[in-house]
Amino acid sequence: MEEEQEPTPVVLLPWRKPDPLAPPVNQVNAAFADRYLNHLEQLNLDSPVRGVNLTNIMATVGENNNSVDLIKLMLRSGVNILRIPTHSSKLYQVEKILKNVKLAIEEVSLEECKVVTCAVAIETKGTQLRTGKLSRPSNVGHGDNSYSVEIAQGANIVLTANQLIETKGTVKRLFVDSMELPKRVIPDDIVYIDRNIKLKVVEKENNDVHCTVIRGGKLMDNQLVTVPRVTFNLPVIADRDKHVVDLIVREAVDIIIMSSVTGANSIREMRGMLEDHVDRVLILAKIETLLGMEYMDEIIMESDGVVLNRIQLAVATSVEVTFLAQKMIAARCNKQGKPFLVVGDILPDHNVEEYSDVSIGDMNDVNSIVQDGADVVVLTQSEQAHHRVDILKEILKKTESVLWEKQVFEDLCALACPPLDPAHSIVIACVNAALKCQAVAIIVITCSGYSAKLVSKYRPQCPILAVSSLGYVCRHLNVYRNIRPLHYIRNPQADWSMDVDCRVQFAIQHGMEIGIISPGDPLVLINGWRKGAGFTNIMRVVYAPIT
Repeated sequence: MEEEQEPTPVVLLPWRKPDPLAPPVNQVNAAFADRYLNHLEQLNLDSPVRGVNLTNIMATVGENNNSVDLIKLMLRSGVNILRIPTHSSKLYQVEKILKNVKLAIEEVSLEECKVVTCAVAIETKGTQLRTGKLSRPSNVGHGDNSYSVEIAQGANIVLTANQLIETKGTVKRLFVDSMELPKRVIPDDIVYIDRNIKLKVVEKENNDVHCTVIRGGKLMDNQLVTVPRVTFNLPVIADRDKHVVDLIVREAVDIIIMSSVTGANSIREMRGMLEDHVDRVLILAKIETLLGMEYMDEIIMESDGVVLNRIQLAVATSVEVTFLAQKMIAARCNKQGKPFLVVGDILPDHNVEEYSDVSIGDMNDVNSIVQDGADVVVLTQSEQAHHRVDILKEILKKTESVLWEKQVFEDLCALACPPLDPAHSIVIACVNAALKCQAVAIIVITCSGYSAKLVSKYRPQCPILAVSSLGYVCRHLNVYRNIRPLHYIRNPQADWSMDVDCRVQFAIQHGMEIGIISPGDPLVLINGWRKGAGFTNIMRVVYAPIT
């Protein structure tokens, strides 16, 4: 019987020699466990986490936090996308906020001597039911958007479509911007205003709906009105949103978030409105109704990504439905390689002021979002948004480290049926190589961003540094998990291989500046054999040089 040969020892560079007494970095032992229970068992309390979060962050800029200085604080804290909602703002106010956002990005770029690739998203009002404005006493200005009144429990209130009181709402009579409401509701239906105030329909009379207040609360202008499990015959795209689309095209905004999407037709109509600019604007569909859930498959296929509004969906259906919806939509988006974003009650202001204030509930909520497979976490409007971003980044690093990387990669690979195109094949090999050699980063030289998106789909355990010379491509990549886009603005070299080397050095230098790459760290590189889109077919494993 032949003697069994001893395995060839693994040769490592001197500075990569592992310390047997050091705890595993980023839960690497658990990440490659062969069974789920083994994965959980091998989690290590002392395991250091990676230097950056992989799940991206979108922050909201509204009427209360749109100063240039506050936006600059958000950018410096690491926000990837800035979102501007339009449901409660006039068009001129949205233009002002957008101007401040662009100015802040420009100033931070100049101060840091690099291009800030933060994307800008504008969210449409959508075809939603909303209340009108409240009548104000003489000592309160009409421009005071913080004005509110208290709706008392047990009181009676009339919801009306009469436009004569659109700006004269009171605690007894309130305008709702749809003639559909009196036609669709019936006695005993429940009506929510801004999810907090709960009304019960008593009777209908012409354009009026008489209600009793079951749960009172604070009422402000332009609040969202929801009637669970009642469908309204509303236009696909509201007239007001058409002006918002014009603004998006005129100001070269990167992303449009369509509210209350209930099917693929509204997305197709939006693409038609964008016309020649459709390739420069990502369309993210926001699912927040039961009808949207019913048509989620066609919405995912037609859109560039999906946003789940957990709060509104919970009001329109139930908390149980929302819990399942997050997992269902995440899985469908992951299989299609489409970005999945989650918004709703993530690190609320009244709960968190610093990292030590994070509750078990907050931690578990973010962990659930990450484990389900979200690409982006969306924070709602806050004057302390930069503090919340800092706290969220730390939570994300912890929760991302406990992902079962081996199983995630194997599940996604099982969906890739041969034959595959060269770029797809190279990407799978690249992510596998990165897992095996424990690469600290994957550097992708891309033109259109396609190869970087493919790498993101297979969820590597390290950041993806995507280098592109096209600014809008870099900004669009912010909606994909793991990707850190880098806008390369130097003049291209005549020799393509030399140009690739320059871009790789640019990415390595950036990685060292932000602390994710050190000399001797393994890196996986992907690029094409020639310039242009569609030629990605080269993968290399290299070690970061000593600078």
